[in-house]
Amino acid sequence: MSKIDKLKKLKKQGEILEVVQAKTEQAISQGLSGVELRKEQVLSLIAEGNREGQAATIVGLNIDTISRWKREDSKFAIEVEQAKLAWRSRLVRTVIIAAETDWKAAKFLLETQFRDEFGQQQKLEIEQIEKPKSIVIDMIDQIRGTEIETQKETASTTTSQPLGHQDE
Repeated sequence: MSKIDKLKKLKKQGEILEVVQAKTEQAISQGLSGVELRKEQVLSLIAEGNREGQAATIVGLNIDTISRWKREDSKFAIEVEQAKLAWRSRLVRTVIIAAETDWKAAKFLLETQFRDEFGQQQKLEIEQIEKPKSIVIDMIDQIRGTEIETQKETASTTTSQPLGHQDE
């Protein structure tokens, strides 16, 4: 990773933390409890593109805590999904904007949005074999043969000297 890429990444991380900090200050001013404050922080991080586990780590939680909150609080579970969709929408907008000037972005959109027409087509042909059982039996024999050879190699490399005895 180049120095410029590292700086961009650090800048982006700083921007994410600024958003989380702003959301935290807003939540505090609203008088939210500690749990509600953590939930708001998690939602902000997810909306910025972090996965639930990453958000948990940044906020100082265990991923199991977020899972439990989602089970116990259906509103929070819905908000997590909304945060993920917000991030997804942001990414889609970015690709759509890029597609105006970048053919690769346009190609990506065509392949994913109109798969039947523009997606990569793969043709899979299956031939019926007259004696499929014999092929399976041959494969098993090959595997067994490999196991026997491995056992022979192991036996030949093992010394019969007692433990603690060293050659001089």
